[in-house]
Amino acid sequence: MDINNMVEVMGKLDATNQSSEATIADFILGNLIGYRTNSSQRPNDKAFIVTAIQAYAKMLQDADVKISG
Repeated sequence: MDINNMVEVMGKLDATNQSSEATIADFILGNLIGYRTNSSQRPNDKAFIVTAIQAYAKMLQDADVKISG
């Protein structure tokens, strides 16, 4: 999947019951080949991905990168 397709797919994710970062983390974990969804570590893995997404967003914000929709 290329970046443009990923943007389109991620833009359509339903984040009604959780943050957009958590929704993206679930999407990533759900698409990892061989990843066990019933892993006892899934909550920790999800939390790590959420923090990484938020850190990346902060890096963009700190660099005054403007994102247009």
